[in-house]
Parts: sequence; structure tokens; C-alpha cells
Amino acid sequence: MSGRASGGPRVERGQPNEEWLARRAIQDTRAADLAKATRAGMGGVARKGAAQLRAPGMAQPKIDRGSPKREIPDEWIDEGSVAAIVSDANAAVARSGGPDATPSRSTTRRRPKKLPIEVVEEIGIAAGPRRAPQLAEKLGEAVTAFDADRYNEARAILAKLVTSAPAAAAVRELHGLALYRMERWRQAATELEAYHTLTGEVDQHPVLADCYRAQRKHDRVDELWVELRQASPSAEVVAEGRIVTAGSLADRKRLDEAIALLERSLRPTRRVGTHHLRQWYVLADLYDRAGDSPRARSLFRRIRDVDASFADTAERLRTLGR
Repeated sequence: MSGRASGGPRVERGQPNEEWLARRAIQDTRAADLAKATRAGMGGVARKGAAQLRAPGMAQPKIDRGSPKREIPDEWIDEGSVAAIVSDANAAVARSGGPDATPSRSTTRRRPKKLPIEVVEEIGIAAGPRRAPQLAEKLGEAVTAFDADRYNEARAILAKLVTSAPAAAAVRELHGLALYRMERWRQAATELEAYHTLTGEVDQHPVLADCYRAQRKHDRVDELWVELRQASPSAEVVAEGRIVTAGSLADRKRLDEAIALLERSLRPTRRVGTHHLRQWYVLADLYDRAGDSPRARSLFRRIRDVDASFADTAERLRTLGR
């Protein structure tokens, strides 16, 4: 795992740090989404479903990044602590999400998943009908590897599939997500940009924006946020985009703007979802960082009233003096 930019604390390779945890948390582990899409027969692998996140204290799997000589992750540049806060907030979703929470993943190899017919047809259009069954089987193997957190294995399969079927959106999407999990931000952005070009979909914009944030390309983060707002996808996807954009603003020392952006999540709602709690948590932390302890305390209490076990809300309240 790469360390911080020069001047920041070094992180020993193999030890999870706040940037890695945030990368795990932002929007998309997608493995459960892939399985859900396959079971439901929905077209477009990984294009539907909410994020599935890991609860605090749950065993973290060993990530397969491949040989250190060949799989060198891009450098993550962070100028603020929002990454850790996003991680804490998002990680609590699995615990509060009931039966949809992601279980610990087994490293046991499983049979390749059978893909929906729509995906097979998509590959057939991209690579020709004669090659479609074989390529679809390989994509199923990649889905299975991704689902088991074997990202390097998935990436190796998908890299070949991209060569064979570069216009297959599902292939470009999953390849981008595998690269994202391996912290290869530039390559991941290239694949997710291709996915967006092929489909016009914005459901991966939060992940794409996070890739650019990691590279300190904040102008592109801003552009993606505008596109996401204009497209008005699901509330959950917009919330994740808002969190990433707020993090980008905080990286640029624009705390007031980051706070103003997240305060939109405070609008009255008849039903509080986990995406509300994530935004509130990040906002409460920003209040605290800005020196507004009363607002931070009030918002942490609001989170506690909805879910007393959300992230480290109880500890934050103790620190703030309740």
C-alpha cells in the first residue's frame, strides 16, 4: 500500500490506513451488486443496487494486489481528514442495513457466475456472437473473483476481455472497479470514463470522482458533480457524489463550501436512510473541524437518535461532552 504524500505519516505496507478504508467505503464495493444483478437477471453487470459496506470490527479480507513489482498503486494525495470520516460513516451502513449487510467474504474459489442474457448479448455485439459464450464465461470468472476480493485475479481476466471486447460496457465497468480496489487511480478512471462514454450512465460517477480526487484533479471532481446533479440518479448515488465532492473541497481548505454542500442533506425527510446518516456524519465532523462544537454535537445526537451504533457516534459525543 502506498504511503501519504511527502510530509505525511508513513504507513507500513500491508497495514490498512484511513485512505484505504475510505476507498473501501466510497459508494461501491459492488460485489454484492454483481451477484444481485446476476441472480435477478438484470442487464448490465454492477449497474443497479445500493452500496454494500462492511461493518466496523468485521474482519477485513486480504486484498489481492498481485506482485509488488508489477502492481504498484498510484499515490494517494490527501490534504484533509475527511477520507477517514467518510470511511467511519460509510462503514456503519452494513451494521444498520439489516439483511442487506455484506457478510465476511470467503476466499474459497467458487464456480463462475452465470451472467444475465443481456450481458451475453452485449458481449456478442462487441466481439461477435461466436466468441460471446467464451468471453461471457471469462467475465463470469472475473465477477466471481471480484466478489471474493481477488481483485488482481479479476483485473488480469478483465484486461484480456477489454482487448477482445473494448465496447462491452460491463467489462469496462468491472475492470475500472477492480483497478479502483487496487488503488490504481489513473487506470481506473480511464476504464470508468469509457464505461460512461459507452452507456451515458452516471451511477459510477462517485467512484470516478474519487479516482480524480486521489490524483488531486479537483476540477474534474467538480465537473462530475455537476453532471451527477443534472442527471438526478438515485438519492443514494447523489449522496455518495456529494460526500466525495465535499471531501475534495475540504482537501482544498474550502471547509465553508464543503459544509454548505452537505447541509443540503439536512432537509426534512419522511424516512431517514443510511445515505442520510453518512452525509450527516461527515457534516458533523466538518462542524467540529470548523470549531462549531454545538452544531457538531447536535448533529451527532441526531444520528444517535436514528442509529445509536452508527460508526463511532457515541465516542464522538463523549469527546464533545454530549
